[in-house]
Amino acid sequence: MTRSYAPKTFLRQCPNNALKAYFDAKGIPIEVTWGALTPRKVEPLFDAIEELPDDQRQRVERDFRLVFDMATEKGRLLLVEQAEILGVDLGDRFAEGENAYETAMIALLEHSGIFEIASCVHDVFRMGNWRKRTVGERLRASDDPECIEAFASALKRIYQKQGRGRSCHVDRYQRLDPLRFCYFAYPEDFPTSDVEYDDEHNFHRVTRRPALENVFTYDPEAGTLDISATGDKKHKEALAEAFCKHILGLKALPPEKAKPEYTLKPLMDPSFRFPIQPGDGVARVDIKSVRLDYPDAGQTRITVNTRPNGTANAIHESMARTLDLKSFPLERLHPSRAEVCIEFKPVNGKRAQRLNFPITYPDRCGLGDDPQEQVARQMLRRAGIAND
Repeated sequence: MTRSYAPKTFLRQCPNNALKAYFDAKGIPIEVTWGALTPRKVEPLFDAIEELPDDQRQRVERDFRLVFDMATEKGRLLLVEQAEILGVDLGDRFAEGENAYETAMIALLEHSGIFEIASCVHDVFRMGNWRKRTVGERLRASDDPECIEAFASALKRIYQKQGRGRSCHVDRYQRLDPLRFCYFAYPEDFPTSDVEYDDEHNFHRVTRRPALENVFTYDPEAGTLDISATGDKKHKEALAEAFCKHILGLKALPPEKAKPEYTLKPLMDPSFRFPIQPGDGVARVDIKSVRLDYPDAGQTRITVNTRPNGTANAIHESMARTLDLKSFPLERLHPSRAEVCIEFKPVNGKRAQRLNFPITYPDRCGLGDDPQEQVARQMLRRAGIAND
């Protein structure tokens, strides 16, 4: 379920001692009687924040939004992971927190560097349009500032051919379980303009130079590079080559494998079952839809859908009802896209979570990088769908 930030809801969820610690640490005077605040009575604090000078109010809202984003189980795990990478033990300190909001606030105030990295990596979870490329196993992903700067310069040259990319900044982060190296690149996009009010409430037009957000994730054990960026295949190949040259130290982008990164042929077998292991925490997997290409019929395609109901071969029952399998047997059809739904087992009495994602032949997948999505990636490998 998507969470939306609402100021009053945030003030109700975040403990008073954590909120007070924030204003004390930031040196922002706030006129409020802390002992009088309750989850049902947060209006005095909300009103006091609204009365702050614009710069302070905007800073508070920005920080509270960041804490809200990280106040989840995924956010807590990210904070612990980044702390472990940096050699910091947050276990005991986090155990003192009343809930996830206080835990996130503790990280923001006491370990701002860890919080900033974890918050940035958290954005990977929301990225889509991933394209996978096999580049080589156990290569060294450089952390040398000169190599990273050379990579940024190469990205600028790629985007300058499109009339943008005058500037580019690259950040490097590390992920665990499994080990991955993530590079966030921010090339300058086309300038744009907005009409807005300034600090003196004057109405005028301003020019902005927004940044694109590209993410490069290298998995040394699998030997794969996942790229999230807008653009066609040729553009993403250019981005991948820049990464391989300047970060992985290769002379060029390795040629594509003869075997595609993703193949959906296993799904065509009516007896196919996703291989679920006890440690996956998965209750069931449903194939929601399959797009089939007719190679003998002039680029004709058809998509077969079914409603997830836990029946293992529900999609094949839909195919049998929908398709003329006498004229076009399944073995003559090419599955080029599928939508999958994974339902995870409930944890600690919470509602079961579902993960929906598409897989597109030959090299695209909608999975991101959070722990549940890593479970899904392992399942795709075991099923023979992911070929890394």
